[in-house]
Amino acid sequence: MPESRRYILPYIGNMGNAMLQVLIAAALMEHLGEGEMVTNHQRVLDELAPWDLPIRLDTSPPRRGWNIKGPVSNIAAVVAGIAAGDSLDIIVGTCNLHTTQYPPLASARKIFRLKTELDIPGFGADSLVINIRANEVLRGVHRDYVIAPVSFYKFLVATTGLKPVFVGQIADDVYSRAIREAFPSATYLPSVSPIADFETIRRSRFIVTATSTFSLLAAWLSQAEKVFMPVIGGFNPRQRPDGNNVFSMDPRYVFFLFPVFHMKKIEEVFPDLESALSVWYEISAERAAKLSAPAQ
Repeated sequence: MPESRRYILPYIGNMGNAMLQVLIAAALMEHLGEGEMVTNHQRVLDELAPWDLPIRLDTSPPRRGWNIKGPVSNIAAVVAGIAAGDSLDIIVGTCNLHTTQYPPLASARKIFRLKTELDIPGFGADSLVINIRANEVLRGVHRDYVIAPVSFYKFLVATTGLKPVFVGQIADDVYSRAIREAFPSATYLPSVSPIADFETIRRSRFIVTATSTFSLLAAWLSQAEKVFMPVIGGFNPRQRPDGNNVFSMDPRYVFFLFPVFHMKKIEEVFPDLESALSVWYEISAERAAKLSAPAQ
């Protein structure tokens, strides 16, 4: 009997990152045949716990391993390499942002099923659900975790005519206070848990994403009519020329390209945030794809 492949998910980050690893592993399985998803780190199981996936802890060393670390812009080429090397264990260490390389959306929704057992509201056709990622971002933990300026949200609310709903890491900080001051009558849903935030975003019709894999996936898995995505920070190909940038041909998406900006502690950058990020413009999916193409 031939040996079964293992798809090993090392720990590379929180729930959104782990979900992306699962999607790449699932995409590989569609080409290479069934195998088993495992992880060598308990933290991965903890992050994925809300999804009840059949992933077990396995710390045994890889057998004829194939290590995926960087961006995956051509899943067929990865599959060919794995097959040529007769690799038994594929270490999926990538947090890949190219949605075109995931399984089909219908298949992905079956993997990460809607949590119908949770009584969580979505928002309909009159609301613009804006995901806010602050928390560690405002502490400047990574220069590519960049927040959108408040003026961008003002623009979207004015142009769409929708009622703003802010979901996520809303706290008592200078950025959150600026949002509350700009939108005193908005609805605010401060974070209760990652899965609650995820499901609220996912169940809404009009979504504005944050620079977050969590936010990216909640929007992509949704039944949204429109997804407004600021191409900013780590999502911006001009800022991250390594090729691991957001790329999607999904017709629901509206992309806005921002200038390159490196995040520091919010107290250091907030006075200049609006002016530094004041120039953005809408770009087509085709233009975003060209910007995201790997360097030749």
